[in-house]
Amino acid sequence: MTRSRAISRRTSILRSLVRPALAVSTVVLAGVSVASAQAAPLLCVPPEAPMTVLPDTVLAEYRAEISAEFEEYFSAVSDYIACLDGERARVLDEARAATEAYSALLTTIPAARNSP
Repeated sequence: MTRSRAISRRTSILRSLVRPALAVSTVVLAGVSVASAQAAPLLCVPPEAPMTVLPDTVLAEYRAEISAEFEEYFSAVSDYIACLDGERARVLDEARAATEAYSALLTTIPAARNSP
């Protein structure tokens, strides 16, 4: 075998080994980023509704303060729903990226054949 054929053969073998390795490492790295994203704390914390189980005299006396608490609560509910919408969008983007990585895995690396 000539030297140029030997080099060409080695190059061909290396390419056949490197492509699947790159695909696997890409999938692994995508999995690492997904795993680290899953470890993040939950940022959307639901607000607590104001307490109204109080005597009527207390409710009457502190009506303005209790009304202000309800206004704050309704504002916090809006913020909470916006947070959930943001999380939903983030997770959908993450799922799209995982789908693309999985598709690349399926199209790049052939399935192993189980021969009897």
